[in-house]
Amino acid sequence: MAHNSFQLAASGGHIFLVSNQTFLSSPDATSIIDKLGYGTAIHPENTVFTPAPSASTSMERKAFYFSGLSAMSSTHAPYGNSYDSDNNAADFILRSSPEPQNSTSPTERCCTTVEGALTLQGRADSSGIQVLMWPGSGLRIDTDSDGHFSIPDVPAFASADTSAYTVEATFPGYLSAKTSLDLTSAPLPTAVTYSALRLLAGDLNGDNRVNIFDLAIIGGQYGSAGSLTGDVNGDGKVNIQDLSLASGNFGQDSSQYTWSP
Repeated sequence: MAHNSFQLAASGGHIFLVSNQTFLSSPDATSIIDKLGYGTAIHPENTVFTPAPSASTSMERKAFYFSGLSAMSSTHAPYGNSYDSDNNAADFILRSSPEPQNSTSPTERCCTTVEGALTLQGRADSSGIQVLMWPGSGLRIDTDSDGHFSIPDVPAFASADTSAYTVEATFPGYLSAKTSLDLTSAPLPTAVTYSALRLLAGDLNGDNRVNIFDLAIIGGQYGSAGSLTGDVNGDGKVNIQDLSLASGNFGQDSSQYTWSP
């Protein structure tokens, strides 16, 4: 999306972005896609933008919810003007040095891809590890047999309700890994690649620590075969290998992981 910058000299007024060329019979017509009310305007989007621009100033839509005048004149300038909370007072800034843009101006990059590789201690096959990101919709995927994951089309910019993502990797019987991905320092690059991480075995009851309760589960199922909670390494039976994996991680919890891009 190219920059939206308006230079208007008046005590107040409206700008309507519409879907057709039909005369507007109402300030709330369904053909209105977006609108700006400034100064003394009586039909703004939520709250009117003030002050009204003068002959030497201009109104410009923000790139992000935290974009201020200084940032929009420098570091945030290349990232377009897509912040739209449906509130004119919050969505625009007043530029003292107008800088009009057009279709040749830089366009905004919308998204990134979050990727990485995870492995499961004691298993040759690392498929099925769920990687989940939130807040957001549909930001989840399972790893392939090599432990690789790639989540495409992740919004790369902060919004009023999303200043950071939580990224979590989980697999039954293993300590989960959780980290945060900040959005407020700068837009995310075109790809965010997380460092390789091995998930530790032995958290059978899902409390994110390996303790006596997990060992008790293995002990209670020891010598049994089938799809059992105590089968840590997934070989179809509960035996010394499972006990060795869990006891070797005794006392560990999820806080010991270091997982970052």
